[in-house]
Amino acid sequence: MGARSVRLAGETWEELERRLATLRRSDFSESARVADTALASLDPEARPEFERMLAAARRAGYRVRVTETPRSAERQAYLLVSGGGLTFTATSKHSSGRAVDVVVNEGNLKHRRTRARWIAFRRWVNEYEGGRFRLIGQPDKSWDWPPIELPGPMGYGSIEALLLAAQTADLPVDDAPPAGWKGRGGAKAPGTDYIRPHDDAGSRAATFTCPRGGRRAVREHGPADRAA
Repeated sequence: MGARSVRLAGETWEELERRLATLRRSDFSESARVADTALASLDPEARPEFERMLAAARRAGYRVRVTETPRSAERQAYLLVSGGGLTFTATSKHSSGRAVDVVVNEGNLKHRRTRARWIAFRRWVNEYEGGRFRLIGQPDKSWDWPPIELPGPMGYGSIEALLLAAQTADLPVDDAPPAGWKGRGGAKAPGTDYIRPHDDAGSRAATFTCPRGGRRAVREHGPADRAA
């Protein structure tokens, strides 16, 4: 929710995926082809945190190199269209300036020594300052090794603002409740909207009472037995 993308006004995520599938690399501007590697380009709150973490990693003996910092929504789409495992999504923490791509040694995971050092570095990141930074996957197993993310606020000042973003992000479904929806009597209660996310799999719904009255429900992504 709230992640920047090249999605057009009124375009669903499914429509965005279909549109991107028709594009070629040549359809993007030259700026989308160039990676920004400057830590100075990061979110002002995140920049000193990344600088401090990387300096500590180098003091600990890790040869780390930054390969990308912030990323525009257009570049994110360009990387998705380019394929090759560079990214698998149309959104990224990079777009908010709170993610950095870092490689260890020369960055070739096929080299046994590099892979071992990279795994050690990822374990070090997980332990650094109580796990403030987030990696994709496990230290020794991931579909995307370079990204290191610093979780932060999405910029919603209230539940109302979050729900407004949800309503503009996805199409509302009809009055029939989705499978597994636990509304009153199995039907949608008066004044309640169900907001459909891109993927309902492994998620649950939470209902909130809005300050101006009425009830709204959003489906939280993540396993039902833990916080989304």
